Amino acid sequence: HNISINGGSEKIRNRTSFSINQEKGEAKGNDLLSISMVSNTEVRLGEKLIVNLLLNGGMRKVEGFAYGVDPFTYAYNTSRIFPAYNEDGTYYYHEKWGERSYAINNKYSYNYNVLNELSNTGSENNTKNWNTTLDLNWNICSSIRYQGVVSYASSSAETKKYATERSFYITQYRGYEFGSVLPNSEEEKSARIPKGGLLETGTTVVETITVRNSLTYDQLFSDKHRTLFQIGLETNSTKTTGGTNKRYGYLKDRGETFANVPQTIYENGSTYAQDNSDYAYGATSVLNRKNNLLSAYAQAVYTYDERYILNFNARVDASNRFGQDKNKRFEPNWSAGIKWRVGNEIFLGNCNWLNSLDLTVSYGYQGNSVESVSPYLIAVDGGLFGIGNYYQSYVLRVKSLPYPNLGWEKTKTYNLGLDIALLNNRLNATFNYYRKNSDVLSSRDVPYENGMVNCVVSGSEMENTGYEFVVEVVPIQTKDFTWKLSLNSSSTRNKITKNNRGNTLDDFLSGKAVVKGKPFSTFYSYKFKELDQTDGTPLFENMDIESAETPLDYLVESGKFTPDFSGGLNTMLKYKNWTLYALFSLQWGGNGRLPVLYDTQSNGGVPTPEQNVSRKLKDRWRNAGDQTIIPSVPGIGQTFMYLPPKTGNDYRELKNVYESYNNSDLRVAKTDMIRCNSLSLAYEFNQEWLNKWHVNRMMLKATMMNPFMWVRDKKWDGIDPETGNWPTRRVTSLSFQIAF
Repeated sequence: HNISINGGSEKIRNRTSFSINQEKGEAKGNDLLSISMVSNTEVRLGEKLIVNLLLNGGMRKVEGFAYGVDPFTYAYNTSRIFPAYNEDGTYYYHEKWGERSYAINNKYSYNYNVLNELSNTGSENNTKNWNTTLDLNWNICSSIRYQGVVSYASSSAETKKYATERSFYITQYRGYEFGSVLPNSEEEKSARIPKGGLLETGTTVVETITVRNSLTYDQLFSDKHRTLFQIGLETNSTKTTGGTNKRYGYLKDRGETFANVPQTIYENGSTYAQDNSDYAYGATSVLNRKNNLLSAYAQAVYTYDERYILNFNARVDASNRFGQDKNKRFEPNWSAGIKWRVGNEIFLGNCNWLNSLDLTVSYGYQGNSVESVSPYLIAVDGGLFGIGNYYQSYVLRVKSLPYPNLGWEKTKTYNLGLDIALLNNRLNATFNYYRKNSDVLSSRDVPYENGMVNCVVSGSEMENTGYEFVVEVVPIQTKDFTWKLSLNSSSTRNKITKNNRGNTLDDFLSGKAVVKGKPFSTFYSYKFKELDQTDGTPLFENMDIESAETPLDYLVESGKFTPDFSGGLNTMLKYKNWTLYALFSLQWGGNGRLPVLYDTQSNGGVPTPEQNVSRKLKDRWRNAGDQTIIPSVPGIGQTFMYLPPKTGNDYRELKNVYESYNNSDLRVAKTDMIRCNSLSLAYEFNQEWLNKWHVNRMMLKATMMNPFMWVRDKKWDGIDPETGNWPTRRVTSLSFQIAF
């Protein structure tokens, strides 16, 4: 619902709007409510001074799921044979794999019903924001103008997640079903959370103050020479405060109180006390961060006869992120460009078919302050540490290493642009080519005795080249019929020209590796050889290589996750009062991994009884001589883990053969696709008929989102290459709009 109010006089005008939006989610328990308000008041104090006061604020409340509970994921991954209810109407529970029980020997599975989980877990996110901006524009004289802006913004977010003692999430840590053991029994004394559930809360408040002052000189000489100069100073200060709290023993249905959680437990009736402080005390954190930025900027523009335009911009930024090195607190940024408006040239004055033609060339140098690092060592309280009940002492844990020598990330950008309009603006096109050379920060492994396993280093360089292209055309335009087409496309290619980053085996497999001469997001895979005919486990090429320098010596390149080309095609067909819209998107030149067949993160890859698995497992290896590329179910053979070849710069650790199969070249497919994002048909009611009823506009519209998709590589077999999961859901809507 929206309400807008406009009014005022020649000196004072106000525009105010209110809106409220309530959405019921596709799944029960996932709802949204948002309320917002915007008010803009313009005050004219004479002919030269204008003051604008902008106020806006809003709140947003989202109710959702927590702790792995999601109806869509559950439906996708759970066998269809399990009912929701018993014949008497009570919940039907099936077994689900969980944590090892400390109360009952060899117990790993617990009762699960998704409806019970939805009733006993949940999350709530409440955000509030408001800001005010005072904008003053003063025309000092005909060619000099002053602008001053002062703004204050405040936003807060409160989060809440809970799981009660009746939920599966808490049951697996308790170690037995709710109410299944006697009070003060040996089982209860062994439970990590004998009573209550879990409550996690968090609060974040962000306050921002911005002050900007600028002075502009704009003058036209001899009707051909126009000059514009602008100088300004801007300061920005952002303060972020808040904290999080995690506490066990939460009793939601008993006044939201808490039960005491024991500091020590006795596993499986043992007489040896085990530390349970992680559950007894929970966890808390405090956030207190302040970022200050200071910028001075200047702009100079010269235009000759609306044909040649020269532009120069300069800016100096200062940041408190580099407090220990005064030389790196300031970073100059500048850019220069020239535009030739060819369409305004005299020699094209008689060219009726050309409406405009602009050519643009620019070069720029930018710097980026990285807020994820600090020049100081940051440590957090690690609590008590010791052996059993002895040698207990407070420790600090390193959260972030000091980076006194790191500076700004720097980028040099080259741009070449073209804008053209033809045939009375029935054909419009924009083309932009760019190249960026960047000095970037990257991650590198360090010895563990530093307190962390990796750190941030400088010295890597990346080159990005690409283009952006947009064309709009009206092939047919008559009194009753109009056809419009719009095509947009972009392509980006990048490569690492200098690398100072250490890559691990997982970096190569996940596409995070930085390899000189290769595009970023390039990923590598194990080369599948065959299945072991004795047990059906997968075998790979080059696993016996010796003296390998990097994992690249035994992996094979599989492409890159980022496509070479992406774009969209929009079309509109209008006949009298009927309008048909169709929106398409496409991508080309990328690759991705197929969904895993064996989830090695759960039960070692062996499908658990409640899991819904791919029907491709019907073709798995069962007996010697089977001609298939689908491995046997883990457990038939003894070869679960293996050591990959040793390399000079990678830590060598055991790998699961089924995880390596998921990361093999056999499980790679192209992500080339064309998707129809939406189809809609609208009917505008006749205006003459509406006037009789004092109605300004009335429209009926039917829309279908994601009606169909074409995928080039048949390996996906109906799975969406963009999500790597189930197909994008179709959503159909019918809307009716009326304006008085």
